Amino acid sequence: MIDVLGCGALNLDLFYEVADLEGLRSLGFDLVPGGEKVGTPDEARRLLSHLRRAGRLRASGGGGSAANATWILSRMGWRTAFLGGVGSDAEGAAVLESMSGVDCTGVRRRGRSPLCIVVLDAGRRDRALYLVPGDDWPVPDLSPETPPARLLHLSSLVPEAGRRFQERLLRDRPPAGWVSFDPGEVYARLGAAVMEPWLRRTHLLFVTEQEAAMLAGGGGRAAASTLLGMLAPAEAPPGFPLPAVVLKRGRAGAAFVSREAALEVPAVPVREVVDNTGAGDAFAAGVLHGLLSGWSAAAALEEGARLAARSLAGYGRSWLGAAGA
Repeated sequence: MIDVLGCGALNLDLFYEVADLEGLRSLGFDLVPGGEKVGTPDEARRLLSHLRRAGRLRASGGGGSAANATWILSRMGWRTAFLGGVGSDAEGAAVLESMSGVDCTGVRRRGRSPLCIVVLDAGRRDRALYLVPGDDWPVPDLSPETPPARLLHLSSLVPEAGRRFQERLLRDRPPAGWVSFDPGEVYARLGAAVMEPWLRRTHLLFVTEQEAAMLAGGGGRAAASTLLGMLAPAEAPPGFPLPAVVLKRGRAGAAFVSREAALEVPAVPVREVVDNTGAGDAFAAGVLHGLLSGWSAAAALEEGARLAARSLAGYGRSWLGAAGA
């Protein structure tokens, strides 16, 4: 048995910095700070053409929400594996290389790799994500050899085939332990009715307040309480009641809402924000590390806040050096 099985997008992330996002919106690119937009390859080429002239390429590397969290957990010493798809191109090879330490035998390769254009607003130190799916998503082989896991961690997949695969994964191959889910805007926009097969099997849900409102209507604790009622019960370590909803609030920290307790943790102050793209994924990895370690929810949230703050110091995953977390 392994500790963590991740499933979600495997992107090549390109980090471009611009003076402000308003200039891009005036050109017809609907990019807002903190937001995500799914685009077409033609639109991506037009955006990249502009960014190469008016922006500055800061970094590139592997990305994807569940991929980031799974990779961080591997660097923290957990046995990890991943199910997903990338292209058979050079970008796909680079993405797989970036997942070093994670068992990626369950990743299939075909066609063109997915792309995530991360546009950083130099003034606000915030970002907008422009997601471009690859070719037809290569469905992984959910074989009997797929290792059972203590934790299954899911994030969004744009292609319909990817969503169908995750539904089948939840239905046919439930983990030996818990299911955690970080839907992001891509899934949250679909609403709770579409996401019900995921939510009914989820024990720990990570959402921003905006995503909670998209899924449940309303906002804040009210939306979290509505979503909590849809989640699956589970046994958990003492002091870490499940099911639970974790509200990711950025600079305002995070909140943990369960039937037994409600907790808050402040964000850890930092001197400088280089890139906040993967801060939520680093936070989720810290919380999941606490769950796997048998910690209380309060201790797990503090670990999440610590890792999120560390992640702000570099682009993508560059903040986590050879020494680990």
